[in-house]
Order: sequence, then structure tokens, then C-alpha cells
Amino acid sequence: AAEAAFRRYHLNQWVEDLSRWISLRRWDAGTPDRLAWKRFPDELKGRECYLTFDSTQSFDMAAMCLRFPPAAKGERTKFIWHFWLPSETIERRAMAERTPFQQWVDEGALTSIPGGVFELDYAVKTALEACSKYRVTKIGWDAWNALEFYNQLVKAGRPEDLFVRMRFGTQSLGQGTREFERKVFGGEMDHGGNPIAR
Repeated sequence: AAEAAFRRYHLNQWVEDLSRWISLRRWDAGTPDRLAWKRFPDELKGRECYLTFDSTQSFDMAAMCLRFPPAAKGERTKFIWHFWLPSETIERRAMAERTPFQQWVDEGALTSIPGGVFELDYAVKTALEACSKYRVTKIGWDAWNALEFYNQLVKAGRPEDLFVRMRFGTQSLGQGTREFERKVFGGEMDHGGNPIAR
């Protein structure tokens, strides 16, 4: 935060944010290869992982994260992310937020969903594919906003004890967030350079 404030107010440089949780320099150090996110889906096939899904019921971005614990001593925890955004919102949001949504679509980091609102079917399909491709041992879901996600996966044959009900808030995620931060700063994670997670 101090560096961003200095650059903005003393060097007249535009910076993204004055109070970033984890600096880009620290985050970027979290992967030896910034294009590994493209390889991880195939490289991690058959591996144990935990899946979480953050839904939306409107025009916002929805996200799914697969976390792969180390399979050998010295290996870092690895991640695969999936992001969805309604196609009709991309151009407007890109201009308003000065964010390269279309570039992310072109790179394969963001899935553009036809229309103006998020369609849950895309996330359900991706979760079922993940369950076939990897050894998904837990699925975290937001009880407030993703009940239908849970219902559809159970209906598709996923066992109920696979699911962990989560609330996406400070009280419920505080401890996990601190642990995530500790592992980022400790060099224990490899995010693969996913441009949206950045």
C-alpha cells in the first residue's frame, strides 16, 4: 500500500489500488511458470482435489476453484480456476472497470456465456467433468446462493457427504483466508499464473 501511494502521489503514476491485500510482486512470485494454468488441467488429471464454487444469480462473474494438495514432499499446492461472465456484459464492464475481460476470453481463462445473465448449467457441467477427471474429495458450496448447484450435483449422482456448506463472509472464511495468505507469503502455493486470479 505504501508503494502504491508513493507512486500515485509522488510520481504521478496510475496504479490499480492503494490497498491491495497481496502485492502483485508477491503474488507473481507464487508460480515458476506464468502459463502453467493452461497445462494444469491435463497435468493434474487423476489427482486429489477440493472444489469450491461461488455462484451469482445475475450478470456478475461466477467462479470455481479446484485446489490440489501436494502429492509429494516439497511440491506446492496447485490451483485450477474456472470463471464465467455473461457475454452481453463483457464490453460494458471492460470499459467501466478497465479490465481485459475479452482478452481473458480469447486466452481461455474466462468463459463467455451467451446472454445477459449467468446460467448455472455451465458450472454444473464443469463440476461434473472435474469429478470425472480428478479425485474430488470435497465440494464447498455457498448455501445462500448456490443451493441449486448442490441440488443438481446430488441429482447427478454425487454423494451428499461430498459437500461442505459454506458461507462466503468474513466470519466463516477468516481463518482460511489467513492460512491462504500465510501459504502465499511462504511460497507454498503455485497458482499457475492464471490472469484472472491475479
